[in-house]
Amino acid sequence: MIGIQNGKVYMGADHTNSYPNSARLSVQIESTTRFNSGLFILSLDHMPTGPGVWPAFWTINRPYEGEIDVLEGISNLTYNSISLHQWKKDNDTDLCIMKNNDTQFFNGTWGTDWTHEPYLDCYGHARSNSTVMAGCGISAPQRTFNTDLVLIVWEVIF
Repeated sequence: MIGIQNGKVYMGADHTNSYPNSARLSVQIESTTRFNSGLFILSLDHMPTGPGVWPAFWTINRPYEGEIDVLEGISNLTYNSISLHQWKKDNDTDLCIMKNNDTQFFNGTWGTDWTHEPYLDCYGHARSNSTVMAGCGISAPQRTFNTDLVLIVWEVIF
């Protein structure tokens, strides 16, 4: 599932063995070092697409410091799903709030819930009836993910 092919690192799901419920073993890599700032670059020649795949590049420090989803391809979507998540600490009221008219830094489409209202509160369970950790989601322009994407370089600076 991890190896070298044609001089490049390869990571992928187990495509040779069969498991119950059509499951596949896959890989997740994680740093053993914590970072509080830096430039992180992910350069890819290919990412998988299709039903059931969920390739992603996240910065994460659950449960309290939040998460930045830099690159997230969900199933057959043809655009990158970028999100900020923040988890509440006890009586914490100073949470991340996004402006839905911020076009200087975000030029995609805001993620919405079942009422078609944009998620602008990055707290994962901001809505009282929410059971998912939605956070602030931006849907990047079409063709930023999936089969049309051949070479990508994503970077995050924080």
